[in-house]
Amino acid sequence: MYPCHSTLKTPSFRPPYHQRQRMISQTRWLVTLSFMLLGFQSEARSDEDELSRKLVGHVIASHLGKVDSFETSWEYHSTRRMVAWLDMWVWRPEWKWIESTYARVWIADPEALAVQFRELRADGSRLAFDVTIDLPLELKARHQACEWVDSEFGAKVQAQITLRGTMAIDAGRVREAEFTQVRIGVSELEFDRAFCQTMRGPIRSTLNCLLEQQQERLCGVLEARLSGQKLVGLR
Repeated sequence: MYPCHSTLKTPSFRPPYHQRQRMISQTRWLVTLSFMLLGFQSEARSDEDELSRKLVGHVIASHLGKVDSFETSWEYHSTRRMVAWLDMWVWRPEWKWIESTYARVWIADPEALAVQFRELRADGSRLAFDVTIDLPLELKARHQACEWVDSEFGAKVQAQITLRGTMAIDAGRVREAEFTQVRIGVSELEFDRAFCQTMRGPIRSTLNCLLEQQQERLCGVLEARLSGQKLVGLR
């Protein structure tokens, strides 16, 4: 007897030549289309970033540009109760007085405002930005050391604002703008009177207090002005 061997042929699933060529052609077309779509998305993202940059810069410059005169200036007023004693043997007369400082500062040349972006990047579903603004300021102040001693002076001030924040872009509009950090600092101080040089430290401290008062207010104003703005029309 001869052993019986069953021979099973595995069916071939290889498509005919013309079908293979058509599949290769379709694959190439899909790959090309994918690269084109990626290119369009990258270009659209670049346009959106540029429009966002222009919008943030425009809102900041237009708001700060309104602080351009003595009448629209930022104000600071402080008073301190002072007391001193004179030692005269068994007699110690007490001397009390009030020391006050009143200062106003404004942007000397709004056209010279320089808004510079140190960073603009995607942060999850939001757009993060880091901006610096150089501010040429003018200061007018009055300091009363006591009832019979007071002085008025002015100064040219160079300051810088650092703004960091994020915002969402939805359907071509800014949503939920949020400033996470605002810092204002003085870099240069030039007085119009020589005697002020002896009080540079206290005057600089007063000026920093004035600018720090504006930080939180500036955050709120810029957040409100940015939210809801359209990106279109700024090209």
